[in-house]
Amino acid sequence: MAGVEADIKWARLNRELRSTTKRAARLSPEKRRKQLLDCAIKIFARQGFATANHAAIAEKAEVSVPAVFNYFKTREALVNAVLGEVEAFYQTTMARAAATAKPADQALRDITTALTDTLETHPDYARILREWSVLVHDETWPRYLRHYNCMIAGMAAVIARGQAEGAIRSDLNAHDEAIIMYAGSWALIQMMEIGEPREQLDRLLNAVLQAVVKGPGQ
Repeated sequence: MAGVEADIKWARLNRELRSTTKRAARLSPEKRRKQLLDCAIKIFARQGFATANHAAIAEKAEVSVPAVFNYFKTREALVNAVLGEVEAFYQTTMARAAATAKPADQALRDITTALTDTLETHPDYARILREWSVLVHDETWPRYLRHYNCMIAGMAAVIARGQAEGAIRSDLNAHDEAIIMYAGSWALIQMMEIGEPREQLDRLLNAVLQAVVKGPGQ
């Protein structure tokens, strides 16, 4: 009797497995591409740019290697898709934090907090962007510079608004102050990764904001 019950249970599990496989096979092209891109981001974050490839993504997604090539025809296409997802995420994160009626100094704090929080909310994105930011000899470097300049321009716009409002010194260069702000954000992320206490992170954030709002030596 026990053997019969085991056979019935196995048959049911087998049917469920086949059903799940069929549902996965019927994913729309858009959903399949998103699934593969999500897996690619995980692989790039864990293995790095040098070793991430179609085969590793196929294994992670539990599909064939040709299935991955069907959506990302070349390694260049795969890398561009991953970087496009990461840069869009960070630019959108900053834009949302900047689109506020709050005073500019508070908006800058919100932007920095939103960027540093990504280490906890989207750690794979943060790791990919961090590695990308030092690949100065890689063919992706010009694209990183475009992303970097976009982020700096967004912060500079908030600083310029603060200058117009009288909250930030008007004699400061908004672009230069934005560079300080952005660099401070990544310094905070590095401190978070090595486990620095929250009190120290808050002190650094306040110091960066003080430097941007009032200028050096103030």
